[in-house]
Amino acid sequence: MKVKLGEVAEIIMGQSPDSSSYNYEDGLPFFQGNADFGEYYPTIRILCNKPKKIANKYDVLISVRAPVGAVNIANNICAIGRGLAIIRTNANTVNHRYLFYLLKYHRRYIENLGTGSTFKAISKPILNDLCFTIHDIQTQKEIVAVLDKVTSLISMRKKQLEKLNILVKSKFIEMFGDPVLNPKGWEKKKLEDVCLSIVRGPFGSALKKEYFVPYSKNVYKVYEQKNAIKQDSNIGSYYISEEKFVSLKRFECKTGDIIMSCSGTVGKMYTLPEGAHKGIINQALMKMTLNGIVIDKIFKIYFGLAVESLVLNGSGIKNISSVSYLKNIEIQVPPLDLQNQFAEFVEQVEKNRENIKSSLNQLETLYSALMQEYFG
Repeated sequence: MKVKLGEVAEIIMGQSPDSSSYNYEDGLPFFQGNADFGEYYPTIRILCNKPKKIANKYDVLISVRAPVGAVNIANNICAIGRGLAIIRTNANTVNHRYLFYLLKYHRRYIENLGTGSTFKAISKPILNDLCFTIHDIQTQKEIVAVLDKVTSLISMRKKQLEKLNILVKSKFIEMFGDPVLNPKGWEKKKLEDVCLSIVRGPFGSALKKEYFVPYSKNVYKVYEQKNAIKQDSNIGSYYISEEKFVSLKRFECKTGDIIMSCSGTVGKMYTLPEGAHKGIINQALMKMTLNGIVIDKIFKIYFGLAVESLVLNGSGIKNISSVSYLKNIEIQVPPLDLQNQFAEFVEQVEKNRENIKSSLNQLETLYSALMQEYFG
């Protein structure tokens, strides 16, 4: 049955209470907008003892100011500000979790209904007039049961991946000690002493967009910052000819090289895998080729901490421009046999990680297909 949202739900627009009512000790949880939302339920950051608009447990909350359309479920009585609206349904007519999934699927559509040249917002009349197909209550519950099961499995897989990350970090501490304190007194070497080459990407007119060519068999890839940030060698669509590659060969990167983001999001490192497309780095990357004194898995931990320290201390660095400065950074170099033991451990963990990621990808594909089937 296709109905307007206002025909099956009560829409209550939020209202901001006086700021003097905000506190951390007394009152209802207070949610101002999308920034308070979690995956399903909002996160409590502040309380309000003189609320103007109150949501009940199981009310659906929707963001009505930029960004428009995000949804969460109130898991307790709470207060809301002007950035949110309450969508309250009769449990005998519309299941709150069914409505959550429905609105989540149609977020892009709802977002496009927002008005305003600077900050988009959506009004109560627009929310009331949203038109959707609403199944009978029994069908709703069956749909919710399926989607809840799939999302639960997705959440479980993500937690498993997080635990593997913790496992690797714990093993590192066990074998090498705290990398900041260096309690085992490992030898330290400068970055330039553990690398065959350290190169920052080409600047100025050396690599302009006009030099890029369409993909073909004999072209060379231009690696970008997003390859390091997203840990993926396949993304990106910039290529150069063999002639241009020869002129920029100093910036060549290949399997086993470590590329690092050097502008904005600084310090994200990625080792180019076997089979990575031969190419060069662009101006936002630095490339490091290790000489075997330290293996990449150990190197990225120690050097990553050094770069992170520079960023946190404000020394370097929203934009790493000086390679000579970085060459003098010292990192710890544990015995090579211990490094290799750690690498073997990580390799086994990575096999488990790939299996879990494969399962996660299948579940996320299933979730998308089900959402399309139920609400498309």
